[in-house]
Amino acid sequence: MADGSVDGVVVSLVLCSIADVEGALAEAARVLRPGGRLYFYEHIRSADPRFARKQRRINIVWPLLGGGCNLDRDSERAIKDAEFTIEQARHFDFLVNGRTTPSSPCVIGVARRPEG
Repeated sequence: MADGSVDGVVVSLVLCSIADVEGALAEAARVLRPGGRLYFYEHIRSADPRFARKQRRINIVWPLLGGGCNLDRDSERAIKDAEFTIEQARHFDFLVNGRTTPSSPCVIGVARRPEG
């Protein structure tokens, strides 16, 4: 796609499994017009140190079982580091039968590509 040719890019449960997160977000920024939006839904590393340790331990085998998915990535930080401005973000635990899963901490939101 041409530089600055799209109004919006969606990433949904992919930043956990791709090898080059920085490169993927740079490509999203490249195709977005200035001020364009990145819509994201990702599971993230827990802010709770105990749960984050559990995620790191499980992550030894999780990528092998989950198609390369990594439990301990901080996708929200990666979006900020790619110089997107997060306009809104909602954090929540994804529950299955009322219980958290290793990929439970999630964030859904919108980030904006800088204007300049």
